Amino acid sequence: METINDDCWLEIINYLNLEDQLALYKATNGLSNRVSSNVIYSWKHQLNFTLDGNAYEKFEEMPELLDVFLSNINDTMQGLELQWVTLKFLYRWKNYTFPNMRTLEYTVDDCDIDCDKEVIGIMTELFPGLRSLKSDGTFYCGALPKWTQLRKLDLSEWSPDYNTYRSDSPEEIAKCMLMEELLLPDAEMLEKRGKDVHTIVFNDCIWEFSIPTLRKLRNLRQLTLLDNDGFTSEELRELIVDLKQLEQIDLVDFQIWSSETELWQTVACCPSLKILNLSGMQLYENFFEFGRRVMEKTLNNRSHDLTLHCHNTGANENLIRQYFKHPRLKLSFEPLKLHEVDTDMLQMHLNPLLPP
Repeated sequence: METINDDCWLEIINYLNLEDQLALYKATNGLSNRVSSNVIYSWKHQLNFTLDGNAYEKFEEMPELLDVFLSNINDTMQGLELQWVTLKFLYRWKNYTFPNMRTLEYTVDDCDIDCDKEVIGIMTELFPGLRSLKSDGTFYCGALPKWTQLRKLDLSEWSPDYNTYRSDSPEEIAKCMLMEELLLPDAEMLEKRGKDVHTIVFNDCIWEFSIPTLRKLRNLRQLTLLDNDGFTSEELRELIVDLKQLEQIDLVDFQIWSSETELWQTVACCPSLKILNLSGMQLYENFFEFGRRVMEKTLNNRSHDLTLHCHNTGANENLIRQYFKHPRLKLSFEPLKLHEVDTDMLQMHLNPLLPP
C-alpha cells in the first residue's frame, strides 16, 4: 500500500461508497496513516453526502468513527441527504454545527415518525444557514422561521395529519422571508403570500381552487397548467383578465379550447401576455376557422408582439403556418423547458420579502 502515491489513493477512495470508505479508514488507521489521512482528505473535499441504513449500521459498529467523520466534514459540507434517519442517530450530531450546509433532503425512520418536532429542532441547530429543504412524510412547520436564509422548501411529499399540521402552519411558512420556491400539497399559502408569487405550476389541481383565491396572484408573471382537464376556457379567461402582470401561459397536455376563436378570446383577455405556449394540445383541422376576423381584431389591439409556441400539437403545422399570420404574431414549434411537478401538486416561485 505504501508504494501507491496519494493521487492514486484519492482516485481509489473517491470511487468507493461511504461505507467502504469507513471500512478502509478503520482497516488502515494505525497501520497506514497515509491511507487513512487520504480518506479524511477526501471527506473534507467532498461537498455532498448521502447517508442511508448501511451507513448508519457502519457507524453503529464503529461509533468512534462518527466523531472522526463529522469533525472532518462539519466546516465544508454543503449538501446532505439522510434516508430514513433515526432520532437517536441525529442526537449524536448535536456536538457539531455545519455552517456551510445549504441543501438538505431527508426522510425519518418509521420508528420515529411521530418525532418530527424534535427532528426539525435538531436540524435547525445543526444547519443554521440552510437554503433548500426537502422533507418526505411528516413535517413540523413551527421551527421554520429559525431558518432565516431558507429559499426553497419542498413539501410535495408532506402528509399532514393532526399531529404535524397546525392551523398556523401557513403562517409559519410565510415567515420564511427569503422564500423563493415552495412545493406544497396544500395551498393555503395562496392566502398568505399570493401577491409575492411570480411563477406558479399546477399539475391537474388548479380546478380545486376558486377564482377569487387565484386572483390573489396579482403579480403573477408565468402560469403553467399541466394536464388540468377540470379547468375550462371560461375559467381561464375569468382568471387572467385580472392578472395584469401575466406574461406567459403554458398549457400542457389538455384540450382547453374547442375552436380557434376561444384561443384568441383568451389572448384578448390578457394584454400583458407575451408568450402563449401550447404543448401536447391537439389542434385538429376543425379547430381552425376560415375567417381571420377574431384573430386580426385581437392582435391589432395589442401593443406588443405575441409569441405562440406550438409543440406536439398534431399533424396540422401547415394550417398553423397558413392561418396564423400577423405582424404582431411570432410562431415557434420548439418546446420550452418548464418546471416539473408531480400530479396533484402545485409549485410556487416567490419574490422574497427581504433582499438576500
